[in-house]
Amino acid sequence: MFRRNSSGWICGLLIVFTANPALADSISINNVFDIPPHFRTVVTNTGGTFGDTHLLNDIPGTPWDSNSTIVEDASGAAQSITVSWGIRHLLGPDPTDVNPNPLAGNLMVTYLATGTAGTFVVEKTDMAMHPLTTGGNHLDRFTLTLSVTADANRNITGYLIVYDAVHVPEPSSVALLGIGAAAVMAWRRRRSG
Repeated sequence: MFRRNSSGWICGLLIVFTANPALADSISINNVFDIPPHFRTVVTNTGGTFGDTHLLNDIPGTPWDSNSTIVEDASGAAQSITVSWGIRHLLGPDPTDVNPNPLAGNLMVTYLATGTAGTFVVEKTDMAMHPLTTGGNHLDRFTLTLSVTADANRNITGYLIVYDAVHVPEPSSVALLGIGAAAVMAWRRRRSG
């Protein structure tokens, strides 16, 4: 995650709690973005014993509030993984954003090993309206992607989780940009023709 200071954005760390601290190294965390328009974190299972619960909590003071639970279940005949994620935009990039956004995204994905070897992807997307103080809304889009590698013995041999949240400008702003681009193209055609 990124934490803002007087000189700009500096990198911080996501806090990770595990049910078994000896397994804490079984996942790696790459905090790609935590800035007002975009949040992205990638978690990779890097080996170790499968069957732990990881609780991930965001650093206070960043533009997004994010928390996730990763449950690795090795108790049945087939291994499974369930990822739940809650996220809310605390500080939008638009000066007219209502901060914090009263609405949040809550997503969950699950994969159960079936005995077919390969890599499998499960993805969920949700959106929350982010109100503006001037009226109207823009959207916050949240996408949770789980990519799992499993073997023929119903074991999960690795996984990658991508947490992605994006500020989507209000439709009228996008339309104005499109109209402006069309006008510039028409003006260039007239000048060159």
